[in-house]
Amino acid sequence: MHELQSELQTNALLPEKMNLAIAELYDAFQHRKFSDGGPIACTVCCASPEAIERIRRSAPQEISYVDLCEYHNAAKAEGAGQDLAVLLPRTLEFVATGKDLRSAGLFALFSTYFPCMWKELDDHERNSVRQYLHELMLWRLSERPQVNWEYDPIDILEMTASGGLDVDPVIDVLAGPYDTEPAVSLIIDLVLDYSDLWQEGNGLYQVSERLAQHIARRLRNIVTSSNVIALLEYLALEDGDTARAERASLAHQIAENEAKKHTSG
Repeated sequence: MHELQSELQTNALLPEKMNLAIAELYDAFQHRKFSDGGPIACTVCCASPEAIERIRRSAPQEISYVDLCEYHNAAKAEGAGQDLAVLLPRTLEFVATGKDLRSAGLFALFSTYFPCMWKELDDHERNSVRQYLHELMLWRLSERPQVNWEYDPIDILEMTASGGLDVDPVIDVLAGPYDTEPAVSLIIDLVLDYSDLWQEGNGLYQVSERLAQHIARRLRNIVTSSNVIALLEYLALEDGDTARAERASLAHQIAENEAKKHTSG
């Protein structure tokens, strides 16, 4: 990996671990090839033939944001999963910098064509994606983000789930610790605004029932954990931010009642 990493230009806006995770993606996927004639995408009304040709001729780490947007915004056909695998490191590199690649909240990048590819990836590829997703969520919840985010943490979960990727590295970060303001805000929002996710397993785009219930169980365990309930109680008693204290108080009631329900059940 070190030779490839030295050839990649690190992004000064990203933390070192995020850059290392991106370098690992390039290393893991470097053997990938486009499908025959790929990347295959509509060049009649969606993407320009010139953009697709530039992508075809470029090393993945040199593909421009503009060209990649054209490709992702274009209708695709058979072989798209194989093409997306080649472009995955560059795509996720742009995602890490907060760009959404015209993807309707990220998940549309993968939901149609990529889920079937996850089982085709080798262990190195899958582990590099897991590492990236873990670092992406940590970066998204960091205290000092230096990029303008086009999405929120739940979008990352949705992209991951809809794309058939492993959601556990993302949920592991959601489990805490809640030592930054974005992380604290997220846990309050999760309890109050995303109850469908952890109560019924609803609300994620094109996610199987089995995966939705796995996500719901994990999120419900987080919401009803003793450390989250204690955190919400502490925040509810804060004097400095009345609006947040009120939301935290309501979230505390919901989480505590949910915990009691499952304990008694």
